[in-house]
Amino acid sequence: MIRLLESINEISQSCRNAAVMFSCGRDSIVMIDLFHAFAPDSIGKVFFMYYCPGLAFEEKILTYYEKRYGHEIERIAHPDCAYLVNNRVKTRKLRISDVEKMLRSDFESDWIAWGYRKAESLERRGQLALAPQGIDWKYRKLFPIAEWSRRHVEAWVRDRRLLIPPEYRHGFRDINTFKGESLLYIFRNYPDDYARIVAMYPDVEGELMRAREGIGGRSK
Repeated sequence: MIRLLESINEISQSCRNAAVMFSCGRDSIVMIDLFHAFAPDSIGKVFFMYYCPGLAFEEKILTYYEKRYGHEIERIAHPDCAYLVNNRVKTRKLRISDVEKMLRSDFESDWIAWGYRKAESLERRGQLALAPQGIDWKYRKLFPIAEWSRRHVEAWVRDRRLLIPPEYRHGFRDINTFKGESLLYIFRNYPDDYARIVAMYPDVEGELMRAREGIGGRSK
């Protein structure tokens, strides 16, 4: 575990005014806990990118960690909002890099911190190869848990008694795509949130119908 903490220790010594990106997911929860435990002076602001604002299942996690760490979490729109479902009105496709530029210009963030891990995928491994010690000096990005495995993350969550979203117990890692079984999970467990999502993305009703048909077809 000492080796796994090398990145956050280096960040604490070398980096300040970081925009810490918080997704409510397990990896980002571990990352924000590491920042508050080992590099609190490196935190500029904490940001959550929503696909639909004000969803209760997300706000529960956000408010919990705001109280736990005494740090406000800024809510900003995710760049995929306009393209999440089959919306008929399209605007220019925004990228994460556009969000990073906005954070640097509007919030004067010197660094951007992401809870990415090499073990997630080959694409992540290639991306993080440019960030030894979890620091990409050229593009000023931070990856404190780059070397962590899923097992390490789960152990940290248990040891630190961190609150994770309840959908993890049902095998969901991310229910924000609003499609398939994850959409069914929201519909069945958070009807008010589902109504809020439909108000923003009317095409979600069609996605729910296809999801229910797909689940029913597999059960025959």
